[in-house]
Amino acid sequence: MATMTHVESRRLYSWWWDSHISPKNSKWLQENLTDMDMKLKSMIKLIEEDADSFAKRAEMYYKKRPELMKLVEEFYRAYRALAERYDHATGALRQAHRTMAEAFPNQIPFAVIDDFPSSSTAAECEPHTPEMSPPAQAFSEIDDLQKDSLRQSAYFHAKKKDGTYSEENDALTSKRRVKQLNEMFASGESTSHPKFAEGKIRKGLNFQGGKGQVTEDKINNVSRYMKKNEVGNKEDVFVKTRSLQDEVSKPSTENQNLTQVKSELDIVDQAESEIHRLQESLSRLETEKEAAQLQYHKSMENISYLEMEISHAQADNRKLKSEMLITLARLEMKKQALEMEVIDLAQQTNKKQQEVEKQDEMKKLKCSVQDEQVQYTQAAAVLQSLEKLHSQSLEKLSITALELQSGVEKLQDMELRNRSLEEVIQQVKEANNYLHKELMLKEEELKKVNVSIQDERLLLVQAEEAIQSMRN
Repeated sequence: MATMTHVESRRLYSWWWDSHISPKNSKWLQENLTDMDMKLKSMIKLIEEDADSFAKRAEMYYKKRPELMKLVEEFYRAYRALAERYDHATGALRQAHRTMAEAFPNQIPFAVIDDFPSSSTAAECEPHTPEMSPPAQAFSEIDDLQKDSLRQSAYFHAKKKDGTYSEENDALTSKRRVKQLNEMFASGESTSHPKFAEGKIRKGLNFQGGKGQVTEDKINNVSRYMKKNEVGNKEDVFVKTRSLQDEVSKPSTENQNLTQVKSELDIVDQAESEIHRLQESLSRLETEKEAAQLQYHKSMENISYLEMEISHAQADNRKLKSEMLITLARLEMKKQALEMEVIDLAQQTNKKQQEVEKQDEMKKLKCSVQDEQVQYTQAAAVLQSLEKLHSQSLEKLSITALELQSGVEKLQDMELRNRSLEEVIQQVKEANNYLHKELMLKEEELKKVNVSIQDERLLLVQAEEAIQSMRN
């Protein structure tokens, strides 16, 4: 919700914008009102300041609250200063009425009601006893008093219409008027000119009534006094008394009550606008909460899908590992069997060679024996036997050569089989490397999937924290 425009602000705070006055009789009052206006502007600015989210609004509330309380305190102090000045002026007026009552106890009844104790400054206003003057001087002073009263009454009404009325000037004027009344009535001319004195008193009361200080009881008392002392026309006195009552009947309290009711209505309007703004913020937070819940459900679905993919990938990885291990075990068993066969063939070849060597030695021994026998036997028999032995040895040699050739062929066959086995082993190693590479790729994919899962979980945790903060 954006900050209110200047037009809306003027409409909402019209009770303040329309109440500006510029007093010209009191510099202190003007400065005090200007200071109060500045503080009120600052307070309204703080109240109207807004933020985009509820968290920022709460932070602004806790940050701006001390500043607002400070402004309220200063505003209250300025109000107290104005109230003290008003009490000071009211006390001066009460003291003036007391002085008039003491000066004329038989003519003017003391009708001012002391609702509150007067201020210390008002108590300092002591009644003055002017010197006695001749009748001519008394009449001139009465005329001056009448003119001054008329001027002050007109000036007061003009100032009140303009909104520049000063309580301080009012107190000073009241003191001066009391002094003049004392000097006027001390001359003794009031008894010889009752109608003239009655007019002066009525004008003085009219001036005081314009300030809202004369009550209805006081007007009645003055009317009774006028009826007792008047010598002239009673109807004229009644008309003048009636005009006095009409002028005094303009209530200032009603204006104050209306102003207070207007300010309270403005406060109610402000509260309603604040409630409307809070309701809009609440609806916006509800929509944000629903969007966060949808995002949360989507994240949960993505996480479940990724977990299924991870489980499938892990199952495929385990299957590939088991197949690779089985293949490696089989190849290892075949390799061991071939190595055993090669060892057996080598042992058999060695045995054959040893047998051939033994046979050679036996032949040599037989030859030597035959030679010795030939020496002792007949040469013919020796020759025959040697021939037979020679033929036999040739046959045996041929047989041995054949056996050796067959052994060599077997060795060559074993070498060929060994080479074929080595080729198979190489193929198995290549297949193993290929499977190992695939396994590494699968592991990298698993790492990427784990990273994406961690990111999704982090987003989920952030969403849950945001939802929790919104709920709080």
